[in-house]
Amino acid sequence: MSILVQEQQPAANPFQAPRTAHNARRRASNIAIVVLSLLATAFAVAVLLYLLLYVLRAGLPYINIDLFTKIPTPNGEPGGGIGNAIQGSLILVGLASLFGIPLGLFTGIYLAEFGHGAFATGIRFLVDVLTGVPTIIFGLIAWVYIVVPQQGFSGLAGGVALGIIMIP
Repeated sequence: MSILVQEQQPAANPFQAPRTAHNARRRASNIAIVVLSLLATAFAVAVLLYLLLYVLRAGLPYINIDLFTKIPTPNGEPGGGIGNAIQGSLILVGLASLFGIPLGLFTGIYLAEFGHGAFATGIRFLVDVLTGVPTIIFGLIAWVYIVVPQQGFSGLAGGVALGIIMIP
């Protein structure tokens, strides 16, 4: 008596769909969309590079040391620079750092070293609140409490607002 044993086929992968005409259409449409996406990306990058090269070609002759050191000239006159804008930015960042860095640093040290208890929990909560507040709100607060009482704009208001933003 002989026994015939049929060779068993391995179980089909349940995660792999059978290859049918429908799947072939899906693969073809997938390839078409990928090709179209790559073409659109290449077009966008080409336009960006063209604009960048155009601006660099037109603007590089005018970038020199005078641009960074001189003040703006009146309209219609050649030359001028952005020296006062750079100076104002440095003053504003200095004011903000003078206010924000010590307070933020000391708060961080306190929370890391002595951060146990109700007071530390309250400080952590306030830091989390400061982190979640949009920056425009800090600008409005500085405007209400600094600009309006002074009856005019000042760099101090910007420095205080940026300093508060730097705390967390």
